[in-house]
Amino acid sequence: MSSPELELSLERQIIESPDDAGLRQVYADLLAERGDERGLFIRVQCALAEQPQGPRRDELLAAERDLLARHWQTWAGAARAAPGQLKFVRGFVEAWACTPPDFLAAAHTVAASAPLRKLALFPAHRPQLLQVVHHPVFAQLREIELHGLWHSAFATLARVPLPLLQRLELEGELDVNGLDETPDQCAAKLPALRRLEVRQQVAVELLLAFTRGAPKLEKVVLSPAHALAAPVLARLRAHFGERLTAESW
Repeated sequence: MSSPELELSLERQIIESPDDAGLRQVYADLLAERGDERGLFIRVQCALAEQPQGPRRDELLAAERDLLARHWQTWAGAARAAPGQLKFVRGFVEAWACTPPDFLAAAHTVAASAPLRKLALFPAHRPQLLQVVHHPVFAQLREIELHGLWHSAFATLARVPLPLLQRLELEGELDVNGLDETPDQCAAKLPALRRLEVRQQVAVELLLAFTRGAPKLEKVVLSPAHALAAPVLARLRAHFGERLTAESW
């Protein structure tokens, strides 16, 4: 296999296996051998991801800024046309912040050209959220943030399995008032979820039902803690134990 063919093969493998750090190192070495600065960029960002507070932090951040300023457009590839904000992590576009319509319009393009792991939606209102959760790219994500929610978020997310999701952040009105669904209808399919962050008031029945399908859940973060009545907080602590962290703003 020629070098260009090998590079294209590695790019495709990285997109298909975004959690495989070894593939990125192999790709970085291959690029560095022919003097391509992207090899250095991948190494710089991988080092920052592994040790964000390491002794070389300032040096690495300066190199990252310089390389991105000169090569962002080229390295983003087809994803650069996507509306919203893209972020490079470990040498590739991994994170995308956008509106639901922007996601629906450009998700296939971004996912085909980058190892997309994280999505942040602003705002995630229910009619559009229903379309988003059924999009095939949504099921491939490892991290999801939904902001500006208005009821039914748990029930909407419970409609589809999210087998790869490791972190979920929900911000908005998440109470049971006005819901057509029962808490039992809000049990999600989240076999890989390890961290759940809820940034607004939430009905305890919904939270308990939603996390029923998350056997690997290690951390539940609730804030602001002062929005929860003492009996509710006590019940959540009894259920989640040391996995629960209640934060105040």
